[in-house]
This record gives sequence, structure tokens and C-alpha cells, in this order.
Amino acid sequence: MFLPCEVAVKAVIPAIRSTIVKVMYNEFRFKQISIAESLNITQAAVSQYIRGVRGTAISIDSIPEIHSEIVNFINKVVTENISRDEQITHYCKLCNIIRTKGLMCEIHKQYDLTVRKLNCNLCRSFKCGL
Repeated sequence: MFLPCEVAVKAVIPAIRSTIVKVMYNEFRFKQISIAESLNITQAAVSQYIRGVRGTAISIDSIPEIHSEIVNFINKVVTENISRDEQITHYCKLCNIIRTKGLMCEIHKQYDLTVRKLNCNLCRSFKCGL
């Protein structure tokens, strides 16, 4: 059994970080070091997200609802210097959007053979962290 949150840790959170980094870099024109400091990750991780070495298991870049939520998150990080707890809440909100849209289902099936056999709807209906 592979819990949905385990899939989120391995695939969804890196995809969220990757998208945040790419938006900060490509749309907001932040330097890699500024992105790293804002998100409390290393500059090397930022570089890997930009190059597509990390965070590629799920593609969420082109989903308007996710993109607008990411832009909202970036604005809060940059202008309001939101707390760690508020940042975590935003990550959970993004993860929940991804789950309810069913974007995590295929990845979950790859990790857990029982999910392939069942008509699983847990990820789409379960809300966590909020």
C-alpha cells in the first residue's frame, strides 16, 4: 500500500516547487539565488528545477487554476514575506487542487499495484492540510 501523501512527497511537491521556480525565474525574472532564498531551498535545486532535472513526474505548468494560485503564492512570499506555516498551507492547497483534478492518479497507479486494480477515488475526495 502506497499512501496518497507518499505519492505527493515523491511527485507532486517536487512538481509544485518546479513550477513555482520556473514562474519566478521566467515570468518574474528573479535570479536563482533570490529564488533559493525566498523558498528556502538551495541554488543548485533551483537550477535543477529550471533545467527540468527535478520535479517532472507530473506536469502542472499549463493548468490555469494552478498557475494563478502559484502567482498568488509568489506574490505573498515576495511582498508579504509570509511565514513558513503560511507557505506550507499554500503547498497543501496546491496539492489538494492537483489531487481533486485527478492529476496524481496515474502516478499513484505506478507506485501502488492495488490502485491499478481498484476504482480508486481517494485522492480526489480526501482533503489534507487545510
